[in-house]
Amino acid sequence: MKQQKFIAVLRRAVFMMALLTFSTSSFSQDSTSFNKTLRIGVLGDAVSWHIKSTLPLGQYLADKMAHLGYTGAEIKVTNNFDTLARWMESGQIDMVSDTAYVAIELERHHNGEIALRRWKRGVSEYRSLFISHADSSITGLDDLQGHRIAFEDRHSTSGFFIPISVLVSHGYQLRELSSTEDSVGPDEIGYIVTADYNNFTNELILASWVYQGLVDASAYSDNSTNISHQVPSSIESSIKTIFESRPFPRSLIVLRRDLPNNLKTTITDILRHAHTTPEGQRAIKLFEDTTQFDSLSEDNNLALDKARASLPVVREFM
Repeated sequence: MKQQKFIAVLRRAVFMMALLTFSTSSFSQDSTSFNKTLRIGVLGDAVSWHIKSTLPLGQYLADKMAHLGYTGAEIKVTNNFDTLARWMESGQIDMVSDTAYVAIELERHHNGEIALRRWKRGVSEYRSLFISHADSSITGLDDLQGHRIAFEDRHSTSGFFIPISVLVSHGYQLRELSSTEDSVGPDEIGYIVTADYNNFTNELILASWVYQGLVDASAYSDNSTNISHQVPSSIESSIKTIFESRPFPRSLIVLRRDLPNNLKTTITDILRHAHTTPEGQRAIKLFEDTTQFDSLSEDNNLALDKARASLPVVREFM
């Protein structure tokens, strides 16, 4: 009888231990499934502004992914591409929105995957324009040989990556200049990067260098040339376009490649439909005046394929 009681007590003890183990295991699994944070990386200088403008989008995504355990968003800002790339590689960020050059770099070498096109300020794509002075004899790319051209900065898609790609693909010999006064050989194109000489550079500075005769040509995005607060009419009327690149997506969404497939699908679906609801419209509007997100066009994919092919060559000019 005592033996039967002992066995019964032992069975109850074993059962309670199993129940406790199950409960602890279940709690542990639940704790890892909830309170997740979506982490968005941003490449830029104005840290506070980028956090303020990006956080509403991050929280909107987290709210829509509550069923997957997400409760909030974190915005990580850096002005250094290598840092952004390291975050993507190590899993410290899940998502980035940036221009084609940055997106391709992240995709090719740093665990990124291009997922969507972003419409920024109502614009889905843009081109690089090559410009020269209206009175110049330069009317096409061939005429750039023996002359100087200004680019924006080394991580600008429209102001460096696309123009370099265009010139290299056409077989021109490029040489970086140490100043605007350097001489240029007749069979080469001398280039100078304005960001190396100014703390801030944009389309106005690039156009002004042509207007003032500091360089013979420059290249920048067609998304700003007709905006009076970027390039005043007095300067715009004194320059001419000599070449237009093929269209590139204005901005891209890059997701971390090793995110679970269901999570990547969920994020892209939420972003694609964000513009269809008042709540979503508010969130993306605050994100640097985003209009919507959609799939890349056929022309965009072709342009990106060419950019991917030329990336190794362009990197030599970085």
